[in-house]
Amino acid sequence: MGDWLAMNRVWGITDTTQTHGGVIPENVMKAANGDILIAVNGDYYYGDKRGVSVNADFSSGKRTGGVLTSREAYGPGSFEVEMKIPSVNGVCTSMWLYETSDEARYNNEIDIEIYGTVAASNSEYGVGSYTKALFSSYQTLTNVEHEYKKVPTALNDGKFHKYRFDWHTGDNARVEFYVDDVLVTTLRGYVPTGEMYLNIGCWLPNGWCGEPDFETDNLVIRGFKYSRFAGETATEVARKMTENESYRAIPTTGHGFESKLIANGTLAAERAGDEFVWNVSGVTSGAATGGSTFTGEISQDAFIDCGGLGLALTLIGTGAATVTVEYGTIVDGAVVTGSDTFEYAGGTRSFEFTPPAGCTKLTVTIASADGVALDEISLDIV
Repeated sequence: MGDWLAMNRVWGITDTTQTHGGVIPENVMKAANGDILIAVNGDYYYGDKRGVSVNADFSSGKRTGGVLTSREAYGPGSFEVEMKIPSVNGVCTSMWLYETSDEARYNNEIDIEIYGTVAASNSEYGVGSYTKALFSSYQTLTNVEHEYKKVPTALNDGKFHKYRFDWHTGDNARVEFYVDDVLVTTLRGYVPTGEMYLNIGCWLPNGWCGEPDFETDNLVIRGFKYSRFAGETATEVARKMTENESYRAIPTTGHGFESKLIANGTLAAERAGDEFVWNVSGVTSGAATGGSTFTGEISQDAFIDCGGLGLALTLIGTGAATVTVEYGTIVDGAVVTGSDTFEYAGGTRSFEFTPPAGCTKLTVTIASADGVALDEISLDIV
């Protein structure tokens, strides 16, 4: 993966309002096989990490992501990243070239940005979806061209995909954007003219990628390729990115993969040591197991752009219950209906299902006539 640093920064906030914790080195780790792992923590993260705080009242690890930054600046060429992105809403996953100067009043930048699903009323580009991506090219903050385009496949399908842009300078200046080797769009309006640093990672903006109603998910970066275009030039950047408060060495330990508990709605989870205790109205927490014991019915919503994806709902505990998954949507004007029902009889059981096209909301209901004790409920792409 070359020579990289882990970013330690926060942006997109004001002096009085901080809605996320930025990107932190603690969410980045190099795996034994060479992959880079980047954790993204949503509103139901209760671990020990802490975000970058501008305001004294922001002191949690909720809404934190991670970003890799190259030490070296790159000139025109082909940039390709192979990665598996988080599957949840609330996250902006990006690869982007960037270099700016207030004195020279330029903002050289090239972006591929992938958003979680949002309703059309909350999106500048219409309905947000993992079947689309935003492609951008900047010369300044106002001289910019964007296109929000459909991509060949749903990008949150739990698989690795290739993301690439070819940056050309000279008489035929342009940026060509590819997903899985398919040309999606070409931008020619405002093509950068100076070398830039490459960034890869995730952050959690306020609202326009959806709400981060999850605990932890992960971005896995498998590889990066760069091929310089012969005969094409850009204004050189003399400095090399060095370790400081905003850019740190990549940690070799401490990331960890935490289970993707659908800990939202009426099953809000809190951490008790290494266990989760489910706080359900009228339900007695199982102190011995860290779970919840109840008779009757509980339900919660999970917001995930999952139409056509294979999912597995896993329950761990004892007793018997009927599990119903109802399908819906958060998208304005869209109607998605249907459901699946499964019988749970204790132990560790996984139920696989495929939501219909357009599904962005799951309602999970667990009903028990004789009592059930649940240690864990998790949702994963299969």
